[in-house]
Amino acid sequence: ALAEQARRLQDLDKQYAAQLGALNNALGLPPAERDGAVLKALRADIDKLRTARDAAKRDIAGRFREYANLIEPQPASVEHIRSALDANEAFVSFYFGREASFVWAVAKEGPIGFARLPLNVGDIEAKVAELRASLIADDVLQFDVALAHKLYTQLLKPVENVWRPAKSLIVATNGALGL
Repeated sequence: ALAEQARRLQDLDKQYAAQLGALNNALGLPPAERDGAVLKALRADIDKLRTARDAAKRDIAGRFREYANLIEPQPASVEHIRSALDANEAFVSFYFGREASFVWAVAKEGPIGFARLPLNVGDIEAKVAELRASLIADDVLQFDVALAHKLYTQLLKPVENVWRPAKSLIVATNGALGL
């Protein structure tokens, strides 16, 4: 039953993608060459396929929850994160965006930490590159302790009250900090 439903969903996904491609091609024509009736029919087909695809996903999610979580994992909840942590661990998650960046911290128990960071993705890339360059240098004494402390102050200090009791930090991040 699962194989049949999965195949049906794959077929609907392919049909949906094909119709979107046809619509994009039709919209790519010069306005004088576009057929309004064809565009309307394509949009109606896309809406029907989207509805059928969403229904198939709901059916799979209702009947085959583990498979549904495998093909479309849901974001972890705080409760899920806490259940995976040991008493001496904390989870810290960073997100660096073009305009704004954020940090979250979750321990096994207690408050959740959240803060907007004073860095964007470009800032963190430059600072991490600078810090890494000091590590690659032949002379270990060139390590930029001041920059490392500044990064600590900007990244971890805002949520320190949550993660400080932990002996181990589990970190999730994007961009240069992940390297």
